[in-house]
Amino acid sequence: MVDLEKKLLDVHFQDVGAGNFVIYRLDNLEIHVDIPFDDDPTPNECAVSIFNLSQSSVSKIKKGINMSVFAGTPKDWGALLEGAVAKVETKVNGPTKETIITLVDYFNFNSKPTNITFSNDTRASTILNRLCSELGTAPAVLELPEDKIYTSGYKVSGTISDAFNEIIADCKASMYIRRGRIYIRDLKKGDDERFKLSSATGLIGSPERVETEDYKGYNIRCILQHKISTASIIELDTKNVKGTFRAKSGRHRFDGSSFTTEVLVIE
Repeated sequence: MVDLEKKLLDVHFQDVGAGNFVIYRLDNLEIHVDIPFDDDPTPNECAVSIFNLSQSSVSKIKKGINMSVFAGTPKDWGALLEGAVAKVETKVNGPTKETIITLVDYFNFNSKPTNITFSNDTRASTILNRLCSELGTAPAVLELPEDKIYTSGYKVSGTISDAFNEIIADCKASMYIRRGRIYIRDLKKGDDERFKLSSATGLIGSPERVETEDYKGYNIRCILQHKISTASIIELDTKNVKGTFRAKSGRHRFDGSSFTTEVLVIE
């Protein structure tokens, strides 16, 4: 297995008052992270713990502010998560104060009812782009296997989530959130990270075979790798398993002693 290099772990908070970001680094503070990812549209809850922050620093971490987590090595590092603060709580255990920040993806699909009427012969892609605009974003990828035309028009009535689910099903596509961006595409497609995972690049142990009615693949564990996220295309190179797979779900963790990424890759 690859030798452990020095690991970097940075947490960036938007400083609402100053309009810039405050950065906390593992070099200066104890920081733990637990960041899940998967290929369904339900926002994931991620946890970041920062120990022994001053009270003035804690008071600046407010619900709704933007937050990003970066990790890696001095030669290769990148974003694990980009989201918004959902909850902040502090626990005190003797001399240790732990501030636990719960984060979610930026987009709350159920935040407010939306009423929009689209004219006859409107394409699904047009509707989905408009719905993303209502959320204050544009899709990172919008590739529909079938771009359905609604000959009698389409009415969005209720939550954006309901409309997304119906239209995406009509188009035989899927939607997921990856590092703070919305992806709408065929789930069989992914993002080629040009990354080969082997014992030489951080694989821990042997891949564990998984077979269900819906998919076949492997559970794998490696030294934390920021390149791995939802729909990452990964080349697996081990003694018993060789091939190209797509990341379906997983999580990045640092518990104070070990940096790991666990991921389910499917064929």
